[in-house]
Order: sequence, then C-alpha cells, then structure tokens
Amino acid sequence: MAQASACMPKLEIPRVCISTSSQSAPALHKQDSCEEDDGCLAPLPIELQYFSVDLRVDDNVIAALEHPNRVHSIFLGGISIPLERLVAVMQEPFPAMEALTLQVEGPGRTVPALPKTFLRGSAPHLRSLTLDGIPFPALPQLLLSSDYLVDLTLDRIPQNGYISPETMAGSLSALTRLVNLSIKFISPTSRPHPTNRRPPPLSRAVLPALTNFNFCGVSEYLEDLMAQIDAPLLRAARITFFNQLVFDIRQLPRLIGHAPTLMTYDTAEIHFYTDCIVVVFSSMTFNDFLTFQISCRDVDWQVSSMAQLCNQLSGSFIISSIETLYIQEIQGMTLEDVMDGTPWLELFHPFTAVRTLYISHTMQSHVVSALRGLSGELAMQVLPALETLRVPGYQGSGSERHDMWPFIIARQRSNHPVVVQTKGMSS
Repeated sequence: MAQASACMPKLEIPRVCISTSSQSAPALHKQDSCEEDDGCLAPLPIELQYFSVDLRVDDNVIAALEHPNRVHSIFLGGISIPLERLVAVMQEPFPAMEALTLQVEGPGRTVPALPKTFLRGSAPHLRSLTLDGIPFPALPQLLLSSDYLVDLTLDRIPQNGYISPETMAGSLSALTRLVNLSIKFISPTSRPHPTNRRPPPLSRAVLPALTNFNFCGVSEYLEDLMAQIDAPLLRAARITFFNQLVFDIRQLPRLIGHAPTLMTYDTAEIHFYTDCIVVVFSSMTFNDFLTFQISCRDVDWQVSSMAQLCNQLSGSFIISSIETLYIQEIQGMTLEDVMDGTPWLELFHPFTAVRTLYISHTMQSHVVSALRGLSGELAMQVLPALETLRVPGYQGSGSERHDMWPFIIARQRSNHPVVVQTKGMSS
C-alpha cells in the first residue's frame, strides 16, 4: 500500500489570528508555518479581526492583507475612512478567503465606492460577505464568481452604492447555495426610476437554498426584485419600508406562495412603537414568520399605512388563515388623543377569519371608539368571524365614546355573539 503523504492535512488547522489586541505589525514569514516531522512547511491561514480600525495609521491590517493567498477571513468593524490603503492592498484575488466583513464607523458617513478592481472581481471560495455602509456598485461582477456564497448581507447601502433590482436579481441567480440574504438601504432616495420599471419577466431566477430574507427600502424596489426571483425554501422574511404614501407589494405573496412551508400562518401581532409600526405573521405550529415594519411616528399614520399594506394582502394565504390578532403598544407608550375610527376599520377589513382579538390596555380606547359605531349589518362586516374580544383591565371610562357595548349588542342581535374577556389576560 502506498505510504501516506507526509503533508496530510489535519482536522484542526492552526491559524494566525490577528485581532484588535495586536500591538505590532505581525511578522508573517517562515515561523508562521506548520512544520511536519519531515520538514514540510505549510503556511498558516490568517484570520484578521478588528473592531475599530483607522487604516491611516494601522499597519497591522495592511501587513496581513499583503499575504492574499493565506487570508482565510477578514472582519474589519468600525472602519475610519478614507479607505484608499485598504483598496490599494486588495486589488488582487484572495483565493482562500471564505468570510469578508467590512463595516464603516458611524451612520451617515460619505464613503467612496469600492472600485470594480476590488479583489479583481473574483472571490471563488467566499461563503460569507457583509458590507455595512460600504458602497460597491460593481458587486454583481464579484457575485458571479462566488459560487459557494451562503450568507450575503448588504446593510446601510448608501446612494452611491445603489444597484438596480434587475441587476441585483441577475447576480443573485448565480448563488445556488445562498441561504441568508439581507438588502438594506440607508435612505428612501435609493429607488427605481419610474421610467426604468419593467413588467415582470416570463422566467425568474431560482434561489433554491434561500431560507431567510431581510429587506429595508421602498416598496417599489422590493416589488421589482421579487418579480424576478423564486425562493421555494423561504421560511422567514423581515421587510422594513420607509414612510411613503403608497405601498406596492403585489409580488410578495406570489414569492412566498411558492414556499410551501410558509402557508400556515394563524397569528398576527401588530405592535405600535414611537417611530414605527410592525406586524408579525406567524404560526403556532411552525417557526416560519413574516414581518413588516413601516417607519412613521403618528399613530393615525401608522394605522393608515398598515391598513393599506394589509389590504394588499387581502385574500392571500398570508391573512386569510389568521385566527388570532393582537393589537399591542410598546411598553411605556402613552396615547392621549383618540383618532378617527375609519383607519382602524380599514385595518381590520382583511382579517376575515379572526376569531380572537386581543387589545392591550393603551390601545383599547382607540379600537373601542372605532367598533362602537358599528350596528346592524355593519357590525358583521368587520371581523365577521370574531368570537372572543380580550381587553385586559377594560372597565370603560363612563364616556360614550369608550363604550364597546353597542358593538357587542349588534353582534348578538345578528346571531354572531362576541364574548368579552377582561380579566386574567396577558399578551
């Protein structure tokens, strides 16, 4: 039998780890090698990890990057601009690199875009890529060579890093191993131009492994991106929209509808925060969930925006099977003025299968004010399947506008009674 190679790789590979605690430029020469019994030398992989980097004076980082064939992973967080030294030393391919994270220090920093020559447009073994606040309009070229990419995170994308939905979808089509995808813009100005928007294509790119998807931006971008991809294994999606007058999400139910595991939502939770409103669709049986967040402050605007979004989902599997609906505010939030009830009724309109409605204490005056004006047939048009109304601590206030009983009586007369529970309830 042939003798085993003297340089047989070990299960645990030693590495040179250069981190924030390094005090001097590393001597990356012959001593950083794995010497076997027969004298064979194998250079150790380099793991570079810094959490606060000033590339103008930090020679450790540059010294390590001058060994591109040995760099296994790079994490540079809190980078102080400018980036010229980093860009200059990373003009060559890093063939062994599996993970790359570049994060600019602080919000709102103006950062020059990475050139298309970055990594010479090739990262064949890259498995994880995170760019936070780093504009890289030539990213699609790099992705076309990243067949092994599993995690792609693009956070705080500035305007000079904008990539059109069509170009983004085309580059994602090559990532057949991609499991986690995050695309988050820093500003609502990053949007498709109306004259450049096209009808959905006849064929779509398939992302066969995509499981988790995060997005922050305008609905037009998401709509155009979703129109061009399919993700049959998608299990979780978190969507954040900037404040806008009109939301367009017609493609999203189609995308999620192609993922059979996401067709069992039975619970919806609507949470009010001081600067946004959030709805979470989930299942009591599975871990799948879909989250929408809209960035806006006034409660009436929050309700109107969420009503518009939910009504676009009306009739889809996302809402049609919801049986439990929670209306909750963030702890400590106070709401004094009761708004007009019409937006609330519009918000409830698509939830035709809800049997249990939970209303937290702070939100009760708003919801009750909207429901109390319903009588006769109108009382059956809103939440027609409702059986239980959970209002912990509700006592009414003696004020007619806070009296829910006209609604309860109207439902009883329509032979669809609603049971009111006021004690022993919690979220």
